[in-house]
Amino acid sequence: LKEEDFCPKNVFSNNPNIESLAEPELHEESFSEVKLFKELRRCMEICGLLDFGWKDLHAPTSKRFRWQLSAVINMAKFREDQLKLYSDLNQPRAEYLLALEEVTEENSQLNRQLDATQMDSQNKSKELMEVLDECAELEMEIAKNNKLQSAKREEATILKKKANDLKDEINTTALALEEALAEEKQISARVVS
Repeated sequence: LKEEDFCPKNVFSNNPNIESLAEPELHEESFSEVKLFKELRRCMEICGLLDFGWKDLHAPTSKRFRWQLSAVINMAKFREDQLKLYSDLNQPRAEYLLALEEVTEENSQLNRQLDATQMDSQNKSKELMEVLDECAELEMEIAKNNKLQSAKREEATILKKKANDLKDEINTTALALEEALAEEKQISARVVS
């Protein structure tokens, strides 16, 4: 006979209620034993002994009991060592979590600053493009005015040359007139009246 023949596995997993049984008065004492067995079995599974059964609870052998007791003591020592290790590791962990929180806050603050700087950069970039456009327009206007000024200079040079030619012509004509008047005077002095 096996353990499952007396106590099926589903009894331990369903959390049975004494009122749900066919004759609850027959099970009043055994119900607490089933709960004890269930907890002992869970404890032994945690300790690494997967074959704990009813026989171990009701008719234990000294060799098997020592084996089970040793497993429980080993688990208790292991747990104690692990608790020390856990506390040793948990203290720096708390410091790391605090440092992580500070770094995370600093990171979010830097991200906000980066976003503000990028927005400012975009605005300044737009302003720069407007200034560059204005400069290009002014350069075109200056180039146009330079061409116009160059044309006016050429025209002024031509007009100065014409004016100089006319002055020379006037001077030549004035000289010829003076000579003609002087000659007329000489001729009129020779003419007898």
